[in-house]
Amino acid sequence: MLLSIPQTSHLFGGLLIEEETKVVELDAGMIDSESSVFGMSPRLGDYDVLAPYSQVTKQHEPGQARASVGIPPAVLETMFNQMAIIVPCKDESTETIEGVLSGIPHSCLVVLVSNSSRFPQDRYAREVEMLTDFCRFAGYGRSRPFVAIHQKDPEAAGALAAAGMPEILDSDGLVRNGKGEGMILGVALVAALCPQRRFVGFVDADNQVPGAVNEYCKAYAAGFAMNACTSGTTNTMVRIVWGSKPKVKNGQIVYDRDGRSSRVANKWLNYLLADISGPNQGASANIVATGNAGEHAMDMDLALKLRLASGYAIEPFHFVDLLHQLSATTDTTNSATPFKPVKILQIRTRNPHFHRPSDESHIQKMRRAAMGAIYHYLPLGTAAGGGLSLGDRIRACIGIPPAPLVYPPIERLDMAVFRARIMAEEKEGSFESFGVPEKVQE
Repeated sequence: MLLSIPQTSHLFGGLLIEEETKVVELDAGMIDSESSVFGMSPRLGDYDVLAPYSQVTKQHEPGQARASVGIPPAVLETMFNQMAIIVPCKDESTETIEGVLSGIPHSCLVVLVSNSSRFPQDRYAREVEMLTDFCRFAGYGRSRPFVAIHQKDPEAAGALAAAGMPEILDSDGLVRNGKGEGMILGVALVAALCPQRRFVGFVDADNQVPGAVNEYCKAYAAGFAMNACTSGTTNTMVRIVWGSKPKVKNGQIVYDRDGRSSRVANKWLNYLLADISGPNQGASANIVATGNAGEHAMDMDLALKLRLASGYAIEPFHFVDLLHQLSATTDTTNSATPFKPVKILQIRTRNPHFHRPSDESHIQKMRRAAMGAIYHYLPLGTAAGGGLSLGDRIRACIGIPPAPLVYPPIERLDMAVFRARIMAEEKEGSFESFGVPEKVQE
């Protein structure tokens, strides 16, 4: 895969946000060390595969070609072998979910977290049947490793509560509804059962183009390599900017550049960054292009340290929480262990993003969730803009948005307790797996 190198980066304390880069070629061919910006020497099975490049990339000179970097297939495969892809789903057709699975690179661990209805028909049972058959066909004579669990499984709720996260349970004693809650359950499963999977990515289950899913996963792997997370001194988050968001208008397909809710989330997150940086720091008004990045990935160390928000607030809240943890204007932390510097890489992909159409009420819900994540958790040090604080401007625009629930970092879970409860639950509850745990390392 060939990607452009980010031209500018913006530093907020220990948080480095790189402006949008893009996939230049889906397949860059065979790449030798001399043709690579990094001088790669990939070694399969070796986590330290790349040398870092400059933390802050300088603008290219006028008239010069933009620099690009090729990630060899061997490096991508090394990353896939250490990556779990979590697929949160709710009442999608099994055909659509199977298409998503077919796009996930073979060496990645598949984790299906379902909140699909179980009555009057058990849609989850059909999803597990499909997943089992798919992984059997894809396993070269044995089954490809996978994990599946239902979000409303009573034993899963009991395992999370016993391990130290009772906040995630609703009044009925089960895990709350919400995409964020399903993602938390998925990350906890990977951390407890497969700690050798050092990266975790997310792909929405309603994606109707398997090739797009495959490109997202390759972009995750390439982003981790580009950001030199292998050094162990920096955490990395890779966020996907869809190549386009097609819509049917007047009988024709229109390839919109941005989604309806993404425009709003991006605008207000950029206002937030501009307020923090101040008028003389040169922060770009367009630095954030991935406010609602449902497709994103991070190294597991970061996934365990971040606080995670409920529902659709989870993706924009990543920026808010990282600013809390790492901005030079704050000195608080919610993690039991110190945060390392964090790099965010935003990659625009080539494939269009076709998914199930959303009605206007769904879009409004996503917008308000993003605004609530910003409004109710503004980092300290945000400056006044145009005579009004950012909170004032949000309130004047839409009123007071709903406050999302924010959960403590997953690292606070007692993983031994969670693992024991989940493994015992396999006999009776919704937890299904094959080839997992691959090798639990105490």
